[in-house]
Amino acid sequence: MNVDIPQLVSELQTGHHGRPKKIIDLNYLQEAFSSSHLIKLVDLASLLDVHQNTLHSYLKQHRIECRYTSMSNEVLDCLVKEFKKQCPDSGLWYFISFLRNQGICMQYSRVMQSFHRVDCLGQVLHDHCMKRR
Repeated sequence: MNVDIPQLVSELQTGHHGRPKKIIDLNYLQEAFSSSHLIKLVDLASLLDVHQNTLHSYLKQHRIECRYTSMSNEVLDCLVKEFKKQCPDSGLWYFISFLRNQGICMQYSRVMQSFHRVDCLGQVLHDHCMKRR
């Protein structure tokens, strides 16, 4: 039984000193960074066996962007409120996991700002307890 495994990374001998240039399959990268997949750059670099800086420069060179879900602050705040009602003791990272399970990719800073807007007192108390340790 012959199974063809696509080669996602190939090496190109440039004729110069040093390591050969790595060429990554563009179709695979575009699919990996589509909004339907939530693959981290570090995880993909590890899977492809290239350094994350190499992958980042390759993405930049070919204008492939990591897409975040476009969502207003009001909608994000409503999601945080609903999440805090259902799971009042859960924190920021549980909420980010909740978003990812829903297929929503959001910047950490925006989620953190939303938590501060929605549950300002809870965040202050949490920060105070964390600093006392």
